[in-house]
Amino acid sequence: MAKSRHKKPENVCCYCKPSDQALAEVNLPAPAIDRQRWKVRRRVYRRVGSASRRAMAWSGGMAIEMHHDDRLIRRYEDEPLPELDETTASVLPHPLLPVFLAAADGAFPPADGQVIFMPATQKGMHAVVSFTGYAIFATSRPVTDFAEFHLDGFGAALQPDVLQRLAGATGEIGTLDVTLAHRGQGNGRLPIREDLGHHPRVRHARHLRTGVRVHGDDRGLVTIASGLVGRTEISVELHHPDHGDGTGRALIHEALQLVPAGETVFAAVSPGNARSLRAFLACGFRPVGSEVIIADTDR
Repeated sequence: MAKSRHKKPENVCCYCKPSDQALAEVNLPAPAIDRQRWKVRRRVYRRVGSASRRAMAWSGGMAIEMHHDDRLIRRYEDEPLPELDETTASVLPHPLLPVFLAAADGAFPPADGQVIFMPATQKGMHAVVSFTGYAIFATSRPVTDFAEFHLDGFGAALQPDVLQRLAGATGEIGTLDVTLAHRGQGNGRLPIREDLGHHPRVRHARHLRTGVRVHGDDRGLVTIASGLVGRTEISVELHHPDHGDGTGRALIHEALQLVPAGETVFAAVSPGNARSLRAFLACGFRPVGSEVIIADTDR
């Protein structure tokens, strides 16, 4: 059966541009941002039943508005979501960032099965982030590319066929990771290691993140960087992981000290890496969701 030009998956909504009130709260001058780029162009609303609910996610006093009511039906042209231009990205965080920060504080999206489409995190990268009963696609691909799938926030967003469609011909699907959150402790003393730039862990971090700093000693290394949607991320790797003497936990504690006290910090750990996952949990990290990052191989 031919796919309808205006068809979108059920249970799916798209990110709305920040409202004028939200922009006013961060005191942005009118010429500083082209607000039209935050629209999904040529969209038509048809309201069924009661008024839609709105979730307000807050970050530093700024409100980001998202719709998540399956009775608000939207029809979209078959075109991609707008990418964040450099000007927009410099004055507003990606709309997924306040969702992460709220989850780290224990305020989660509603577990109503919704799937939200947001702009791509950066050019050539896509992500699927899942919380309990709620999923977010950060992508520049049009929503109608997924019309044949029965997407929901209860696991269907992570089906292999969905991830392959998101990756396309040039994307590399990363591992499914548990998203962990904690607070920085400050007063770190672990030395900087500029000689470890060749290490696979460091190369991997620099492929996906920006501003990567490398610290370490004879036990292992730590990377600290601006990661997915600009959140602060750490990763840890031991030189001798089979010792099982608590070295990993000690290094994670020292990594937390390299992050300013009180700042939210994230880590992404594969659930199959049970030893690492246990170490992060023992150090006070809390699981808030899961994530898969897809990067174009030619980016």
